[in-house]
Amino acid sequence: MKSIRASVLGGFASLIIANTASAIEPHPPTQLITAEEAMVILARQRIDLIGLYSDESVSGDVSDLSLYYANHDGPPLWIDRNGLNEKAKLVAAEIKNAGQWGLNARQFDLPELTSTPSTSALAKAEVAMSLAILKYARYARGGRMDPKALSLAIDRTPPLEDPNVILNTLQNSANPVAYLHSLHPQHEQFGKLRLAYLEALQNESKADGSKSKLSQRLLYNMEMWRWMPRELGTKYIWSNVPEFSVRVVKNGKVVHRERIVIGKTTNKTPIFSDEMETIVFHPFWGVPNSIKIKEVLPSLMRGGGIMEKQNLRISYAGREIDPYSVDWSRHDIRNYHVFQPPGRNNALGIVKFMFPNKHAVYMHDTPSKHLFKRDVRAFSHGCMRVRDPLKLAEVVLSHDKGWSRAKIDSLVSDGPENNQITLSQKIPVHVTYFTAQVNEAGKVVTVEDIYDHEKLIQMGLDRQTHLIKKEKVNLSAKRKEVVSNFTSGYSGYNQKKRNPDWMQRVFEN
Repeated sequence: MKSIRASVLGGFASLIIANTASAIEPHPPTQLITAEEAMVILARQRIDLIGLYSDESVSGDVSDLSLYYANHDGPPLWIDRNGLNEKAKLVAAEIKNAGQWGLNARQFDLPELTSTPSTSALAKAEVAMSLAILKYARYARGGRMDPKALSLAIDRTPPLEDPNVILNTLQNSANPVAYLHSLHPQHEQFGKLRLAYLEALQNESKADGSKSKLSQRLLYNMEMWRWMPRELGTKYIWSNVPEFSVRVVKNGKVVHRERIVIGKTTNKTPIFSDEMETIVFHPFWGVPNSIKIKEVLPSLMRGGGIMEKQNLRISYAGREIDPYSVDWSRHDIRNYHVFQPPGRNNALGIVKFMFPNKHAVYMHDTPSKHLFKRDVRAFSHGCMRVRDPLKLAEVVLSHDKGWSRAKIDSLVSDGPENNQITLSQKIPVHVTYFTAQVNEAGKVVTVEDIYDHEKLIQMGLDRQTHLIKKEKVNLSAKRKEVVSNFTSGYSGYNQKKRNPDWMQRVFEN
């Protein structure tokens, strides 16, 4: 039995050995991955390592790059076994030329390789090249800073391009330099400012550093153009705040221009883009919360006559009430609707132009026509007052509805109160802050930086936005102080009268 069992087991062993031998591949591969694949793997690892130590200025680019290479199965984008490929050399040369576009070439870390680079050095160069490209594209589109971090009055979001689109487009482009140029604003005024900027740099270098530098002002305005929408619209309304001017532009040509009054330096007109939807004839004026707190409430608390003088009304839950029947020390005036009905002295005049936005800002008529004779016209609470609003209404409605001036005049003379005309097509409205422009004669024209936005942009360029002091008005705290001063009795009020600056301190911005 033992001999039989041994024979059987020996047979099985022979069979197993034979089968195992036949399963072994006679010529195994000498390498599992190619050199190009190894470089991509090393590039992914380097990106992950950079991500652990990168600061806020590049962390977004590193994160985007990590996602891109995680899904990239092909060869490296910018290198071969010998170093940078031909496309990468063209792109690198153009990035070194960034100063010609108002950017700082020293802010882009481009790779430098030896004549015989190692695989690790090549992978490092691949990552550095991709990061430099993404940074260049971001800066070209206005991403050197967050405009909203500069001021509460600047509401711009740079139109950044998708990182995947940037890398894929460059990879497949027959003319990568032209694509890099296309990332910059394509607006005509940007191109003119750029040429003026380069000329100013040359002139200033010859002047041994003497003049307030024009080149810097041109650079700030180029930066603001980077924040603008890529498409302004075939027809749009352009209100340029420091110029105290509004224009209607059609197919790139100005078809109407008018003077405007803008917000005071303590009530800055915000910078943003939106769409005009409605024109209202004989409008009601809804008093904003800031004016309720700063002007209406103090008058009511001391028994003043602001309601009668300004023909103001107050309603609550849709019902008009007597403002002097309310104990304002216990009720928040912001919960009440304070309004001024249409009339000769209505703050909005006879027409307003609505482009709904979070700033509650719009354009409108005004009974204070004398202000348009001033050179510096910063008198409003933030809205823009138009010198001849009926002409603006005519320009807009003739395009939108084919209405004549006679039709407009009939709406003014015979139309109902709060007559809202909805536009058939919304019109883009761009509220801007350009302090320098190049006119049709090719001359640079500058205006005063009334809100000091240029200083803020310089701080953004210097990466000092964290040092900018921006304070939101705490209306609740101011209301409490007003109430406290008035409810302390007339003796307390009389004590305050000895210090006339107290009201200014309460309502200062």
